[in-house]
Amino acid sequence: MPTPHQMEFPFASLDFPGRTSLTIPEVAERLGLSKHTIHRLIEQEEIASLAVGASRQHRTHVRIPVEAYRDYVVKNISGPHRTSFLRALPPKTLRQLIADCEFCLSLIAQS
Repeated sequence: MPTPHQMEFPFASLDFPGRTSLTIPEVAERLGLSKHTIHRLIEQEEIASLAVGASRQHRTHVRIPVEAYRDYVVKNISGPHRTSFLRALPPKTLRQLIADCEFCLSLIAQS
């Protein structure tokens, strides 16, 4: 049974139910992209990530919070799907989205 948050996600086939963080290979496979492309999106700050567990070779393991993944997918919805997705959101979620936008716009106006 999907959670209320997952029901708000526009494409259930792209979601990761019950997960809190994702690996680069998981995201690449789900989106049909290469691991290199996902690394590039992270470097370009298109997808937020966490660097965890540095090893002896100073390599870090990268994890993508599921919220960051969902944000990336939603930001990249195109065409009529974008507006139908917004229309399908519950009123409480829409109000929160409007409040978040107003807050961001106020920060921009202050700078």
